[in-house]
Amino acid sequence: MGRPTFKIDQHRLRALREEKNLTQAALAFLVAQHLGTPETETLSRHYQRIEENGQTSIRYANALAALLGVSMAVLQGIDDPDPSAYLDHIEKLIGDQLSTGTNHALQDMLAKQASRDETSALRYLAEDIAEAIEGALLVRNPVKIAELLRLTRLSEAELLAPANVRGFWFISVRSRTINCTEVVDAVSSVNYRIGEIMREFLSHHPHDSSVRMWRDRPWVRLEIYRPRTRDRMHVDFTRFQPHAGGLKWIDSSWRDDFFLEPGITEHAFANADVVTGFSGHTVPGDLHRLRLIVTEHDGHYDKVLRRMVIRGDIDNLPETVEDNFAAECLSRVLFVNWLTAGLRMALMPYLARRPAPDWHVTSDAVGVNITLENPRFPGPVLADLRYRIHLVEETMPSEFVHVPVREKDNVDLQTKIKEWLAEGYDRIDTADSVPEFEPI
Repeated sequence: MGRPTFKIDQHRLRALREEKNLTQAALAFLVAQHLGTPETETLSRHYQRIEENGQTSIRYANALAALLGVSMAVLQGIDDPDPSAYLDHIEKLIGDQLSTGTNHALQDMLAKQASRDETSALRYLAEDIAEAIEGALLVRNPVKIAELLRLTRLSEAELLAPANVRGFWFISVRSRTINCTEVVDAVSSVNYRIGEIMREFLSHHPHDSSVRMWRDRPWVRLEIYRPRTRDRMHVDFTRFQPHAGGLKWIDSSWRDDFFLEPGITEHAFANADVVTGFSGHTVPGDLHRLRLIVTEHDGHYDKVLRRMVIRGDIDNLPETVEDNFAAECLSRVLFVNWLTAGLRMALMPYLARRPAPDWHVTSDAVGVNITLENPRFPGPVLADLRYRIHLVEETMPSEFVHVPVREKDNVDLQTKIKEWLAEGYDRIDTADSVPEFEPI
């Protein structure tokens, strides 16, 4: 019985070796040192056979992975190469081709890049060619592949080895009303598309809606629910690597996750009422713990003086009222309106201390801003920030976390505060009746 062999991706191995600027003989020598095996004349030939057929022992493969600074999965071609490492490989390849002085097509392309930015021309050219190679892996257009073969002077096997510049993603959407599958490239495109899907699905029936996110590697899965129509949407997406036989699902990299998870969470917070994140934590966990926080500022966002917590007497909400609103899928609306009534009683005594035209009310994706006109610079643009209002959940006494809130909800609150200012407010004579701001 022959010795067991271990399969690695010989094209990936060669690319990794070239990135380290190592010859076959040099890498073979390093492996021998790493394994503590004697140096013989056959070291180089043994390594050459590995680059030819990808067959070696798992012990030798582990040594190669350690010396090249990659995981075994990368060496096997299971994981994509690091994007920066792949671009470095393509840039070196182009540099080698240009140094021969015979690749006139590359020289012309470099000259065009240099006319725009001479310093970074080679890197930009490498990015353009790397993206073209990655695109060729998906479409397999023979004309485009032939063009790239002439340009890079690679073999077809080397050209069609796994690439990683922007990355490809497969998205599947299923619900009673929307069903589609899509392919997009780059994690930024995934984020943008998921945001579009959420907005479209929840725009007409947003109240008491929920989004649940979890990982089923290599898949990322979302469940979007709108109780008003009892419709659930399932969105599943994953990275994939195209090859001649089809698509191979692969796990996202840590770089993908770094940009993906916060972006998806932000979309969920901007479109739904309840969000269960990738950690399994749900916010808000209890509508009875919703609060409005009013922070007092000294002209700027970062100059916070004090805060006021609006609890709105939520604990005294009649149970029958809660049940009626829940039956209409308007529980969140009920609690926010209750808090808004409490906000008027708490905030207006402070706003009434200045003429109503001096105040300017605006809103953004997070909350509502109330600014005070600066006498030296009239108008809302240079007005000083005085109060900022946002919705939170009080998870423990005096401990708060942000909760999902739609931008339209903040616009509605902005409109209410403007109406309060227009209506005017009778000053309260008893100082004890005015809620106090507290130190943070």
